[in-house]
Amino acid sequence: MIDDITLNVARVDDRIIFSFPEGPISFVTLVVTDVHGEDVWTVHPNGMGGEESKPAGAFVAMEVTAEAGAAFLGVLDNLRLGGEPVSLPLCAEVEYGRPPAGYAEESAAKMLQRGASYSIIVLNPRASGSKEFVA
Repeated sequence: MIDDITLNVARVDDRIIFSFPEGPISFVTLVVTDVHGEDVWTVHPNGMGGEESKPAGAFVAMEVTAEAGAAFLGVLDNLRLGGEPVSLPLCAEVEYGRPPAGYAEESAAKMLQRGASYSIIVLNPRASGSKEFVA
């Protein structure tokens, strides 16, 4: 089941704060984009994405058979049957340009232009959320 992540965006002095009013969440990707869809900031859990990841080419759909490892099949069953999500660091809010504990940015956050429109997108294994905001 895919749920919605509720997001709030607030300006506090010169900072932009993204918060999650339904409580702390974990995520696999947080992306802020400009009106042209260009990424201005991307954050992942430590060890996922970032400089250590390398493009692997095109994705290919393949049948998962009984020969697949038991651990892999267990993860798939867990997700399919609504089991416990993969353990990732929790955070209640994120300040633009400052990754929360346990997370790292792909590259330094670009300066947001005051008065310009942006979008934030947050994804985790079971939910997603997005919101437009003006810096």
